[in-house]
Amino acid sequence: MRRSRRTTFRALVADASSTTVVVARFLALLELFRDGAVAFDQVEALAELSVRWTGSEDGDVEVDDEFDQTSPDGVRLAGRDAEQEVAP
Repeated sequence: MRRSRRTTFRALVADASSTTVVVARFLALLELFRDGAVAFDQVEALAELSVRWTGSEDGDVEVDDEFDQTSPDGVRLAGRDAEQEVAP
């Protein structure tokens, strides 16, 4: 994303193997948006979603574990599956 500067959401999920991967990538983009690393452009509702890199040119993008969870047997989980696995 940083190298190309601009792409579409469709291109970012073109190789996604499942709906879960599409959702995970969308959520990752929302996190990057929240951190000011990307911006979105959309001409009209339901039109192609363009994603533009607005973050720094150098260094790493910090990723935290705010939404990561671990199951009782130590398996790292995230998202909806984590809630289902860890809930009593």
